[in-house]
Amino acid sequence: MPIGSPIPVKASAIPPSGSPKPYRWPAAVALHLLPGLLFAAGCVIFRPLAGALGLPHSTGFTFAGLVLVTPFELVYLARRRHGRSLTETVADAAGFRRKLPARRLALLVVTLIACTATALAALSPVTSFLHNHVFAGMPDWTRSSNDDLAHFGTTIVITSLLLNALGDCLLSPIAEELYYRGHLMSRLPARPATAAVTGAALFAATHFWEPELTVFVFVVQSLMGFTVHRTQSIRVSIYLHIAVNSITTAITVVTLLTNT
Repeated sequence: MPIGSPIPVKASAIPPSGSPKPYRWPAAVALHLLPGLLFAAGCVIFRPLAGALGLPHSTGFTFAGLVLVTPFELVYLARRRHGRSLTETVADAAGFRRKLPARRLALLVVTLIACTATALAALSPVTSFLHNHVFAGMPDWTRSSNDDLAHFGTTIVITSLLLNALGDCLLSPIAEELYYRGHLMSRLPARPATAAVTGAALFAATHFWEPELTVFVFVVQSLMGFTVHRTQSIRVSIYLHIAVNSITTAITVVTLLTNT
């Protein structure tokens, strides 16, 4: 049986009728970690390749997501097509599809952005300690800083930022949220509240190329998981993910313009 096939677990963990069948724990853990392994492999491959082509090393991280991770997540969700469009099939594979009023959705996203910024600031000492004292010996390919963009011409910088906007600010957030929170979190063999925390821990574990951010990622993802469960809307986490990544890219652009 394929590793990703949902199979029943003991009766106490089976959800009510109409709910998706849960994965067993080995499959659930493996499916959480596989995109992280693909991304790490992509970084090892594309980071030096980008340098050899005269592109910023940070572009290699974008390629890793665009070429390996996002296609894997979307193809996995679309693996059972029954004559419907690919978009419908991918959407059907994800749970939490409730539509929220636009005003409530916007308020939730803005509130979660503020919570994310607060968590980032509050956990900054922890992140710095982990970066400087626990994981200081991480290899170069794990560093995805965009600082090297300042050393390239305008055309290359614009191209790199456009690729980043397409991958990190649009496609990757949509695919990740549908895959991790929409699909996997709704199929963990655990109660909803436990699934939110467990899913957050497994998602944080996939970021082993930047382990100093594990605590921060866990906190934010737990908050997102609880919100998605509470609202039954995957749109909340998708828009939040897009917003946070877009803000990060915007900060990078402003920093580059300021230092130019």
